[in-house]
Amino acid sequence: MKTFKKHRQNVIIDLVSLAFLVVLLLTGLLIHYVLPPGSHNNLFWNLSRHDWGEVHFWLAIGFVITILFHLFLHFSWIKAIFIKKGKL
Repeated sequence: MKTFKKHRQNVIIDLVSLAFLVVLLLTGLLIHYVLPPGSHNNLFWNLSRHDWGEVHFWLAIGFVITILFHLFLHFSWIKAIFIKKGKL
């Protein structure tokens, strides 16, 4: 039962990090192509380029946190791989 719980936890954290990554990619494309530098007073969904930049920044923070959590959950596996290869 414990492995099922751990597997479910891994799937959830992986899906959350994937969601962050996809929305991060979409906001980056939006900033680059729809609201490029110099697009003064242009809005998309009532947000300016700088507002979308802030959304993009916080999505990046969320993505990094979920990836760090993912690495923490797999730390014993990572450690075992490096010990096995004599790197640690």
